[in-house]
Amino acid sequence: MRKKRLLLLMVWIGILVLTVFPLDNYAATTGKIAGKVIDKNTQEPLPGANVVIEGTKMGAATDLEGEYFIINVQPGIYAVRATMMGYTVVTKTNVRVAVDQTTTIDFELEPTVIEGQQISIVSERPVVDKDITGSQEIMDAGYIERAPIADLSGALSQKVGVYNTGETTYFRGGLASEVNYKVDGASLNSGLLSDNWQRLNTTAMQEVKVMTGGFNAEYGNAMSGVVNVVTKEASRQKQNFHGKFNYRMRPAGQYHWGPNMYSDDLWKYTNFDKEYWEGTLEDPAQRQNYANYFKRFYGWDGETVPSADQLLDTYREQITPDDVLGDYTERAEHEIEGTLYGALTENFTLLLTGRYKRGVNIFPQAHAYNPEYNAQAKLNYYFSSNKKLTLNVLRGWYKSATYTESNWNNMESSQEARWQPNADVRSPYDNKAYAPWGGYWLKGPQEKTINMATLKWQHTLSPATFYTVQFYLPG
Repeated sequence: MRKKRLLLLMVWIGILVLTVFPLDNYAATTGKIAGKVIDKNTQEPLPGANVVIEGTKMGAATDLEGEYFIINVQPGIYAVRATMMGYTVVTKTNVRVAVDQTTTIDFELEPTVIEGQQISIVSERPVVDKDITGSQEIMDAGYIERAPIADLSGALSQKVGVYNTGETTYFRGGLASEVNYKVDGASLNSGLLSDNWQRLNTTAMQEVKVMTGGFNAEYGNAMSGVVNVVTKEASRQKQNFHGKFNYRMRPAGQYHWGPNMYSDDLWKYTNFDKEYWEGTLEDPAQRQNYANYFKRFYGWDGETVPSADQLLDTYREQITPDDVLGDYTERAEHEIEGTLYGALTENFTLLLTGRYKRGVNIFPQAHAYNPEYNAQAKLNYYFSSNKKLTLNVLRGWYKSATYTESNWNNMESSQEARWQPNADVRSPYDNKAYAPWGGYWLKGPQEKTINMATLKWQHTLSPATFYTVQFYLPG
């Protein structure tokens, strides 16, 4: 009864969330293991040998040519075992399975009369993958954990053909709108301006496949590149949980070249002193300009010409920033991220991941912080070893008062963006550096959200055939 109630709950949640069922091109999220089993002494094929992936219920038997293949394998690192009556048991470890690729694992079994004798071999990754037809690179969970990165953009920037400006990621010199991001087979592309949600949690990633050319037709709506992210999934055989928690803090301080943008040592402070203003008052034309400006903008109703002290005080008032702008080097940045995944029962596995970041821009901006969060839940229910239903829900939000990766804030697609400057100050020598609220037409702040849910059905009909049906609601 408990299993039935759990299944009904997943279905009802899927029905409530998926009120619209638009169809989109579906990206692959699994790989394949194939190879051949032969007699080590005679080099003859061994038909009927059993090949299984340890820790799972997936496996295959060799045909008359000694060949086998196992389809619909989640990306990851496995141990694969080959057995046959009258032969040693051979296990190959460190077998890496990648999305959309075939991992070739061949076995040589040696005849034996000792029952239970086993041989363990560490598999080596081939120098050249023969089934790759385009330009692509794969980052697995181990690479993501070891690399000196904090987010997906940082990981992508280390790959050939990818350029990251800090706000936007470009592929092969193309536009930001020509890239398509996917997670667990579902597109993260908005469609309207071809915006992509890139703020995913690295602790939840099992594999990231980066394609920069020659990708298949299944990866549509992309010209420059495709980023296909597959999240972690627990083994059904082991009813335990795994997790990872990250906390990052960037101390307050100055993180750009040059002096503080509001330092008292800047030329705009040191040059325009009282002596400077006294000198300008000696020019009759300039004296009249000051009188006109003060009457027009400051309601001046006293003397005909302001004094040097009044000019200096007025100038200092204009170039003195408010607390948000002036204290931009005194705020620390905090980020918390965590992922938990495992198997509650043999038929039910889940993944929960979340992140909250109180970002701080390295330049002065209209708001003190750029907050953001990202949460995802992936629930898997196995009807049997060959039937699985997955509900995947993603929610993300951020608010920024600086340049964002939105194409609306991008000169590539928006004429309005050409007219407006950025929402932050980027040069201490810019003539707009001291009055960003009134000195020019300010753009921002901006908010961006994503609400996405997918309901996916996977059915393996035979050792050689499976199909996947996925409905999703992009946000």
